[in-house]
Amino acid sequence: RSRLLYEEIEPSNAVGRVSGEFIYGFPPGIPLLIPGEVITEDTVRQLSSGDVRLMLGGGRTYQGLIPVLP
Repeated sequence: RSRLLYEEIEPSNAVGRVSGEFIYGFPPGIPLLIPGEVITEDTVRQLSSGDVRLMLGGGRTYQGLIPVLP
């Protein structure tokens, strides 16, 4: 049985935490967040802006929670 290697938390609690997953903005498909990156207020602002459709790695739809490492 597989185990999640990250937890999903509200964006407001993610600043200063380490990303556990890619989050891409479409268009154009460029990563806004990569695994291992420290999450900043600016990143949270970009993810919350609503300017682009957001997807997680593997083409999964972003549900508003940011995957972070424990």
